[in-house]
Amino acid sequence: MGGTVKHLYEFGPFRLDANERLLRRNGDTLPLTPKLFDTLLLLVENSGHLLLKDELMKSLWPDSFVEEVNLSQNIFRLRKVLGETPGQQYIATIPGQGYRFIADVREIPDSGKAPDALVIESHTRERVVYEEEDEDDRKAGRLVVAPALPAETNFRRAYWLIPLAVAAVTLVWFVLPSQPPRLLASAQLTNDGRLKWTKWQQGYQGPLLFTDGSRIYTAEDKGFDSFQRTLVQVPVSGGETVPVPIRFPRFQITDLDRQHSELLLLNWQGMPITAEGPLWAYSVVNGGYRRVGDLRVSGAIWATNGRILFTRGDGLWSADSDGSKTQLVVKLPGLLHAPRESPDRRVIRFTLAEPQTHSTSLWEVSRDGKEPHPLLQGWNNSPQECCGSWTPDGRYYVFQSYREGRWGIWALREHGGLFWKPRGPFPLTTGPIDYVAPTISLDGKRLFAVGMQLRNELLRFDREKNQVVPFLPELPATSLTFSKDGEWVAYTSDVDGQLWRAKADGSNRQQLTSGPSIVTEPSWSPDGKRIAFVAGLRGMEKWKVYVVPAEGGPAIELLSESLSEFDPTWSPDGKRLAFARLPGGLLGSGSQPAIFTVDLETRELSKIPGSDGLFSPRWSSGGQLAALTAESNRVYHLVLYDATKGSWREVVDSKVGFPRWSRDEKHIYFDTMGGVVCRVNLHSGEIERIASFENFRMGGTFGAWSGLALDDSPLFTRDAGSQEIYTFDLELP
Repeated sequence: MGGTVKHLYEFGPFRLDANERLLRRNGDTLPLTPKLFDTLLLLVENSGHLLLKDELMKSLWPDSFVEEVNLSQNIFRLRKVLGETPGQQYIATIPGQGYRFIADVREIPDSGKAPDALVIESHTRERVVYEEEDEDDRKAGRLVVAPALPAETNFRRAYWLIPLAVAAVTLVWFVLPSQPPRLLASAQLTNDGRLKWTKWQQGYQGPLLFTDGSRIYTAEDKGFDSFQRTLVQVPVSGGETVPVPIRFPRFQITDLDRQHSELLLLNWQGMPITAEGPLWAYSVVNGGYRRVGDLRVSGAIWATNGRILFTRGDGLWSADSDGSKTQLVVKLPGLLHAPRESPDRRVIRFTLAEPQTHSTSLWEVSRDGKEPHPLLQGWNNSPQECCGSWTPDGRYYVFQSYREGRWGIWALREHGGLFWKPRGPFPLTTGPIDYVAPTISLDGKRLFAVGMQLRNELLRFDREKNQVVPFLPELPATSLTFSKDGEWVAYTSDVDGQLWRAKADGSNRQQLTSGPSIVTEPSWSPDGKRIAFVAGLRGMEKWKVYVVPAEGGPAIELLSESLSEFDPTWSPDGKRLAFARLPGGLLGSGSQPAIFTVDLETRELSKIPGSDGLFSPRWSSGGQLAALTAESNRVYHLVLYDATKGSWREVVDSKVGFPRWSRDEKHIYFDTMGGVVCRVNLHSGEIERIASFENFRMGGTFGAWSGLALDDSPLFTRDAGSQEIYTFDLELP
């Protein structure tokens, strides 16, 4: 019987093993979901040839109808895995047609052959010995039939073979891969179109799901960036989502007790910047409230010993059920959230957020606070793990993770039994839907999670009709901006996160960037020949300003420095760029922004006087510079720079976001950060309400985004995706 022929391909530092379904880079295995591997294999096997989008979708999803966006997302994630840069590309996009793998591929022949199998069908008491003779016939052994051993000798040998057999079985158990956990049948439980999950600054992610066996409790968003939420319940078998009235407008569910009668609620009294607030217990039986001492927490659970485990700031603590007798368990460099206790009470796991890197990782510590350590050290280059919990029997730990541009649910097998060893993590979810907030049913047979299908829609407020209408519906766009002559638009693609250019009517689309970074805040030069933009990796602290030719070409980094840069805006003569410079990543990380200009010819860097604490600069064609103040409570005021005096004056003293100049430069439009667009008359100081988006769920790279069309009508990106609760049958071998 001949051996299986292997299919191995090499390109760059990568080796693709089709039989073992492995992708290695310089010997290290890279994790790929099954669908991503299939996509890469199709491209590599047809390297140099154009693969049409329809052909790819039929091959990858033969039994399903999927939209083109699923293929585009697969290609985007592959580019991230391969580490594409403007100077090193593997996959070329052929606009309107498909994709071509353009790297040099070498197929490696496999000359190894498995020896023919020898099968002996008859039974005999004689010994069959396989011998090797001299050098000439070493390649082929010779069968020798020896006299049979006495029965007693056979028995003794069989007796001594028992421990050898046990050892062999043990070895096979450890060496051979065991059956991974998997999800089977699935069903959608809700269909209410409400937001059930979001990620805020400093790494906190929520809300979560909790079940009492017959119902699931969670929180849903009420509207535009308000963080106001509604407590709801839905049957585990599916059905209507029923609101549960509570007194707190901003809250987070942190736990449901073992009697399924009380919810622990974190009550945010203000905006959830630090994700900490007073802890309350709410009775789902009689609707009563109980303040848990004077505890302020970022997460809390009932421990099996009757005490409360809670996180606050950089510490994990415990307290009595009434909030008294607090005791520190452990302190770590970061912000702690979502504590969970193992069923055997040996360890506690929690999410640790690092504001400087905008990463979240899972950590473990013993109950007495000893041996704190990351649970998945080195598993994810840019850790974005959160919100794990155990199955009721403690054999598996499930959690959410952001990998390859997608949120998914993973399972980690725990220690258990004499021959059991941890394996994984194993991916539980695949496909076009992102999943977060995993929760296991009380019997351990089902998994509940929030499934998210991400899609944004560009809309315009028509002032004459006093209604919102679609704008350039053929463009999957956000962060859209017009060239000065109004002939072109630049935008961030909602599909791949890259910078694109198109005619103002949406035709003649051209991709200008590629690679793992995502792009935002494009800005046209006054002559329309260049576009400045910001790019970075989601979850990482460093975001940089780049400049790319509008006709296409390499993107050039503005400054080679370790600081983050945002909000590029051009001087009227196009010779300088102003931008916000931020030492610690995004706003809210504790660092102080300032506004700088750079001469594009000499690369000379200058700080604008008095700009400490300012960000979001906007240069007008007439040379005026507007900006926002960066207040700690997110109340940003609009200010204007007086170059003759070298000072700033306040224009709007209320909450402001996304400032932009009107075409005639007599007004500055802005958001109130509550779904209302206003404009201020720079001569009179009068503020006029223009439009309201309060009933819409906003979308964009960094959350809500809005801009202006050529006629100064407000534009905004609506989150048109879905977030619904799903249930899966769970197989845990």
